[in-house]
Amino acid sequence: MYNENNEIIEWYFDIARSIGKENNIPYEDDLYLDILVTSNGEIILLDEDELKEAYERLEITKEEYDEAYKIANDLMQKVKGNEEKLKQFTDNYLNDMLKE
Repeated sequence: MYNENNEIIEWYFDIARSIGKENNIPYEDDLYLDILVTSNGEIILLDEDELKEAYERLEITKEEYDEAYKIANDLMQKVKGNEEKLKQFTDNYLNDMLKE
């Protein structure tokens, strides 16, 4: 997310098993957890309560529950200390969009 001056506010990641298109319609197989990375590098894991509730309602299996945490933890480890690389990566996409 950028502000009106094209300065990064935060990054928001949905943890998903898969994303894609089916019959030309986009879909996301959401695993409930989300990660927020602030512009100063703070990493926040969100929606653990939603994941737990989905598991308790038997909407996901124990394997899917564990997979959500594994994906989230892997991503948090990759982001930690690499905020500048993440900023450069997302700035490239922003610059491409601004050219259009």
